Amino acid sequence: MLDMTRLQRARILNGLDSVQIAEVVAMGEEQHLEKGTVIFQEGEPGRYLYIVLEGVVSIHFGDKFIAKCRDYEAFGEMATLHQRPRSATARASTDVHMLAFGEAEVAQLLASPHAVQFLLNVIDVLSSRLARGNAWVANGLEAQRK
Repeated sequence: MLDMTRLQRARILNGLDSVQIAEVVAMGEEQHLEKGTVIFQEGEPGRYLYIVLEGVVSIHFGDKFIAKCRDYEAFGEMATLHQRPRSATARASTDVHMLAFGEAEVAQLLASPHAVQFLLNVIDVLSSRLARGNAWVANGLEAQRK
């Protein structure tokens, strides 16, 4: 059984009460993956959005490491929401316990009363990633000038 109190830490579920979180979680499928398992590959269709419940998932663009997703962090939302190919590869860096939301579940969530809050949370997550990416680019450009 999933701990709803701990799930409230998931940024993508921010602003939802415990009953709403339980409704969203009921739409997902629990998955357990072993360390090293490729969750999805760059270029594949985006069919699932994930929330890490326990463990670490590494995200790679080509052969370059770009991010880690840890407990209660979401990933895979960009390609799933926009129905575009994956822009990166995700791999379990440790054994991972996560929730997976397929296209049908995401569509159901977007038709639910929680849709606006969910989309605001996705915007918040993506804005944070963009800010980190901008900082990396700025630091890289600064290093090149020296």
